[in-house]
Amino acid sequence: MIKNLSIKNFALIENLQLEFQTGLTSITGETGAGKSILLGAIGLILGNRADTSSISEGAEKCIIEAEFDLTNHNLSAIFESLDVDYENPCIIRRELTVQGKSRAFINDTPVGLADLKMIGSNLVEIQTQNTTTLVSHKSEQLKLLDDYHYGNNLYSEYSALWKSYLNKSKQLEQTRVQLNDLKAQNDFKSFLFNEIETFNLNVESDSKLDEELQLLSEVAEIKSALNGLQDLLSDSEYSVQNNLISGAGLLKPFSNNSDLNSLWQRLKSLQEEVLDLSRESERFKERLSEDPERLALLNDRSAELDRLFKKHQCQSVFELAQKFQVLGQELESTETLEQLEIELAKDVSKLHVELSILARKLHDLRLSAAKNLTDRAKTILEQLAMPHAQIQFEIEFQEKSLNDKGANQVSLLFNANPGGKLQPVELVASGGELSRLNFAFRSLISGSKYLPTLIYDEADTGISGEIAGKMGLLFRQLGQRHQVICISHLPQVAASGDHQFEVYKQIEGLKTQTSIRVLNENERVNSIAKMLSSAELTDASINNARELLKIQSTF
Repeated sequence: MIKNLSIKNFALIENLQLEFQTGLTSITGETGAGKSILLGAIGLILGNRADTSSISEGAEKCIIEAEFDLTNHNLSAIFESLDVDYENPCIIRRELTVQGKSRAFINDTPVGLADLKMIGSNLVEIQTQNTTTLVSHKSEQLKLLDDYHYGNNLYSEYSALWKSYLNKSKQLEQTRVQLNDLKAQNDFKSFLFNEIETFNLNVESDSKLDEELQLLSEVAEIKSALNGLQDLLSDSEYSVQNNLISGAGLLKPFSNNSDLNSLWQRLKSLQEEVLDLSRESERFKERLSEDPERLALLNDRSAELDRLFKKHQCQSVFELAQKFQVLGQELESTETLEQLEIELAKDVSKLHVELSILARKLHDLRLSAAKNLTDRAKTILEQLAMPHAQIQFEIEFQEKSLNDKGANQVSLLFNANPGGKLQPVELVASGGELSRLNFAFRSLISGSKYLPTLIYDEADTGISGEIAGKMGLLFRQLGQRHQVICISHLPQVAASGDHQFEVYKQIEGLKTQTSIRVLNENERVNSIAKMLSSAELTDASINNARELLKIQSTF
């Protein structure tokens, strides 16, 4: 529950300190006094967005701070999930500067608006004139049923499964797009790959292709050169070999001399080396033979290789081999994606089946909620002078329309008169009937959600007289289970409060301020008397006010 509320420099409120109690607190005041300002300040604490126009004129910053008593409300897990320290009492502060900076704190820990809203939605629920009509919206009618079973694990289980389903479906769609793109290119890539594969590229031999081609093209010239080399080395009269033999013969007589012996040994060694060179050149010459067919084959292969180089923009056999490998990998990736598509499709199908099963369970849960909720709501409506009201939830299961909420199409049917035909509530309910319906449903659901504080901002619009008195008593009963704050123009509702605040304006020169005060017993009598007699106090209106306070304080 809200224990204290501090507002500084917000709209027409310069400095306000409020202390709230348990039970029902009614807030009254003339139209335009600033009751909506109070609600706006509380909205900021709960995470609503704000702009600099909310700051009082001439102020640099507005600060709104609220203290909440969290006893017996089991909210520690929510705080922990947001990594916010759980403390009781809980202090929430919101600051807004004229420069447009907005900051929020929970127990002095800075938090974002999303986290503030999450915490706030578990502390306070605000019902306004606008939310009164939400009961006529299809989405809200479904939410009524789900809120009645608030906290049931089936909802969180379905939500988690739905997220998995969306994630898998997104992966499947992305894979299919990628696969289609690849397939669109695959015909050409396959052609390129097959072309290189048919060529049967061999990095080692094809790298030496030019060398072998040159060798075969110059066989006669090479043989002639080798013959000349052999003559120089060993075959001619004045060959290197003969000259070395002659030189060695000249030094042999003096080989006993160590220095000359070294020279003689080197000449002998050179003789062996020259002889080996001559033999090697002979062997190489014997291996050489003119092969026109081989030469033609190599010329054709070289020409094809050059064509492949140009086509694939390669400079070497190694680069072409790399290109061939990349093409192969890209073609293999298509097969991998095809397999991935099959697996993802299986996963999506499986998750869809699981969702359908859970959606059917949600359907059954909503059927149960509908029966209990309407039975209990009728009891409340009887107390609000609608004894013949008929209400029924029409719940249709549509498996083909699975969504994040399940597979249900919900319609709230209503008829205020006995024997009449049930029709969609948005078509037949008046404003006052909508207010009473909304109050009945919200009262029941607030108990299911265990909300600490309920705020009603003129949610009793369209109601008056005896019905207003009965609604006031129901507000008072609701205040036994929750802290209820009710902003109202109805004297019956004001008189039902355990406590009453009055919002009023103060005008000093050109400055207007909104303030709020707690009314004592006599002040409450006068305030309600004014509401009964259109602001003019008379003995009759004062007596009526005292009687109304007496009636509305008992139930």
